[in-house]
Amino acid sequence: FFHIIHGTKLFGVAPSAPWASSNEDGKDAHGEVSLPVDVSLTQEAVSWMERPDVSIAMLEPGDVMLFQGRNPHFGANGLGSLSLALFHGARPVVDMANGVFGPSFQQLALRQMQGKVS
Repeated sequence: FFHIIHGTKLFGVAPSAPWASSNEDGKDAHGEVSLPVDVSLTQEAVSWMERPDVSIAMLEPGDVMLFQGRNPHFGANGLGSLSLALFHGARPVVDMANGVFGPSFQQLALRQMQGKVS
């Protein structure tokens, strides 16, 4: 996840992208999708961004974005001014369920794994 400290950031994430191979078991990281900001997007990129399973958000200072880093994602920085975002790594929910981050996060993770929290 990350949070915006200064400026704005256009960010998108999706379960798949035409530039990434299918990864049903989730073992391999897909990482960032590179989309140019200085030229027009290809029709393939435009079609991808228009898909209903692609989430796009405009983030401003104080906003937090939580996403699975292995999913294809992109970000555009400095839309009109300097942009600063602080990214944080995260461990699997199972680590939380095992109490790595304390009892509060453990209960949250256990509820999520049981389908009680979305």
